[in-house]
Amino acid sequence: MRIDCPGCGETFRVPAEQGLVDPAEAWISDAHEPPAAAQTEPVAPPPIPQRTKTCPMCGEQEEPDARRCRACGELLAGFQGADGYSIQGIWRNGSQLVMTKDAMLPAICVQTNQPATERLRRKLYWHHPLIYLLVFLGPIGVLLLIIISLIVRQAADIQIGLSHARIVRRRWVIALGWTGSVLGIGMSFSSGAANYQHASYLLLGGMALLLGSMITGIILARIVTPTRITTRYVWLKGVHPGYLAALPPFPGE
Repeated sequence: MRIDCPGCGETFRVPAEQGLVDPAEAWISDAHEPPAAAQTEPVAPPPIPQRTKTCPMCGEQEEPDARRCRACGELLAGFQGADGYSIQGIWRNGSQLVMTKDAMLPAICVQTNQPATERLRRKLYWHHPLIYLLVFLGPIGVLLLIIISLIVRQAADIQIGLSHARIVRRRWVIALGWTGSVLGIGMSFSSGAANYQHASYLLLGGMALLLGSMITGIILARIVTPTRITTRYVWLKGVHPGYLAALPPFPGE
């Protein structure tokens, strides 16, 4: 067979029994063969150390995402509520909730311990209850009570989570309280147009309805009540027991 040399172009004969050789392969020597790919064993990544939480009460080691200690039931630090806010600066003290003034309460209803759908902003005030003894001094004592309470009172601005059912209930209570108050005022004014025999009944009934509606509306519409407020902490009563059970105990001031 006739074969053309790829280098010089000269034609030469090759016996058929020797077989054909690819011209390209003839010019690739063993020295120029590409080295075989290095067969390396896959290196396993170093083991990642398991991060754990240490219970501050009993010292038990828990999983990093654990909420409570399995040994003693203590709430572990770093837990986040349903809305992503970290539960920090919130504790339980018996039947009361203690929080710092800048703490954000979790998205749980404080009255039902159910998921909250709305946050209600409340401006709370507190002063020592002994100041109320000034009312026994008569009109001057009442005036002193107002002046002193405005000077020494402590304030806190917090946001409280409430469920939809509690929001609707509170609105109905406020509406009924205003309705009763308006009816009481109307009965009191109508006593002047009535005859002498029924005037006193209308006046007393109107005043009773007015005061009763106002007091009932204030009490039923109240969510939480401050029992003490300092420059840093707020004590609240009226919180659901299940809500308090999920909080760590108050370490003290």
